[in-house]
Amino acid sequence: MKIHSPHPMNIRPAILLLLAFIFITTGIALAAVYSYKCPRCGLIQQYDRPGIYKCPSDGTVLNPK
Repeated sequence: MKIHSPHPMNIRPAILLLLAFIFITTGIALAAVYSYKCPRCGLIQQYDRPGIYKCPSDGTVLNPK
């Protein structure tokens, strides 16, 4: 009995789709970062969701960057 192996041309689209999915999900994960800057000291902090944050050094409310 002969074992049928998949043709290389049938594997390439699946690999390309997998790589595209990985790059798209990585891009979405990186885009979900919110940067805030302290108006007094210039410190830049990054958070995973929007909100009202204070500077850890002087307590000033951070502004969205």
